[in-house]
Amino acid sequence: MALATGCSGAEPEKAAVKAEDGGARLVLEWPHAPDYAVTRNGSYVFVRFSRPFTGPIDAARDTLGRHLADLRLAGGGRVLVMRFAGEPRFAHWRSGNAIVLTWTGAGPAVQAIAQSPGESGPARRWPKPKIAAQPAPARPTAPPESPGQPALRPAVAPPAPEAAAPRAEGSNPPPGIARAPEPEPPKPRVRPAPEGPIEPREAPRAEGSKPPPSIAKAPDPEPPKPTLRPPPEARPAPGAPIEPPAIPTPGPSLTVSSDGAETRVVLAWPEPVAAAAFRYGDHVWVVFARREAFDVEPFQRRLGPGVERLVRLEHAQATILAARVGADVAARVSHERNAWTVILKRGNGVLPMPDAKLAIARGSAERVTVPLAGAEAPIRVVAPELGSALHVIPSRARAAVGAERAFVTFRLVPAVQGGVVEALADGLIVEAEDGAIVIRRSGGLFISNGGSPGSGPDGQ
Repeated sequence: MALATGCSGAEPEKAAVKAEDGGARLVLEWPHAPDYAVTRNGSYVFVRFSRPFTGPIDAARDTLGRHLADLRLAGGGRVLVMRFAGEPRFAHWRSGNAIVLTWTGAGPAVQAIAQSPGESGPARRWPKPKIAAQPAPARPTAPPESPGQPALRPAVAPPAPEAAAPRAEGSNPPPGIARAPEPEPPKPRVRPAPEGPIEPREAPRAEGSKPPPSIAKAPDPEPPKPTLRPPPEARPAPGAPIEPPAIPTPGPSLTVSSDGAETRVVLAWPEPVAAAAFRYGDHVWVVFARREAFDVEPFQRRLGPGVERLVRLEHAQATILAARVGADVAARVSHERNAWTVILKRGNGVLPMPDAKLAIARGSAERVTVPLAGAEAPIRVVAPELGSALHVIPSRARAAVGAERAFVTFRLVPAVQGGVVEALADGLIVEAEDGAIVIRRSGGLFISNGGSPGSGPDGQ
């Protein structure tokens, strides 16, 4: 039989987006603080959470459209996939139970796309190289007489056509005399001649002969165009980079084993979880600040000597295991990373516990403060057999309030991990503040520390 308090359920995850001057901000909030990691692959950024995010993010896409080309959740809400539009400045941090993502400005990639709208991505076809005709060499002894004349002009007047004697094939004419015009051969493909007098053309010459220095050489025929391989960018590129596989997050696990002398109960969590362990009546209680419905029936045959049965008590916000043990069985707790181990062994007797140091404040706001490193929010449970109301204070640190102190309205129950306050009167308020347990009561705690009536309002 298990009795639990009526605690309200945790608030759902929610997302808030805000457009700022020159930037934008996206805030993802959980009921409990998550862990997260950020990786980047080109223009894609992947944010992985230790807790799934189930809140809607559709409203954020329109506001973040200036900075993000893609925004979606993957991996069951544990991965946030974003593709940047350009190169905005991106920053992220954790604030309480929320993760804040910000974008400011726009990088040169966005400006380059705006200046060249005709280009789509890196695929580009380069123009074919143009081969220009070779210009005629200028004659050093005779510069051009006017801008309308070409650079190659004979130094002296050409003789009459009938005065030019025929020459043998392959012979060179005198350097200062131009040849008589002959019938025009087929025109080669050259650029148009400048305006001005037309120079006489050279007669066909033998193959291998050198042109005279005063006559321009006809341009060579255009060489064959080289075969250009298609650029690799011309191949169709994938629409988006392949998303790396999500890193599997190990789930919580419960292990019970016995070597014939002791019983070990090991609970491993995927993240740090606060714990408390104590003996109350005939049971050793183990309380964790995270709810997980473990099945303990398969472990009943693995219990060691002195341990009769292991049960799980139902609670809305916590995991509570209770082991029914003999009077001579004591409990010890060890902690390594995210795993807690409770050792139940017969014959240990009562382990020595450090005394609890109480700070008592009197006056209108009477309260008692008990130091406990790493103290978290108390979990209120009811003992099934006795019906007592217990305020269990779990801690992530390896710390405990091990001494028993009894007062009129409350009692400190010895614990091997965390702290436990048993309410002996109605209206008791137990809280965790700054690494300590704070106990208050609206009608007063009725505490007497043995001081004289005329002592000050504060006692130790």
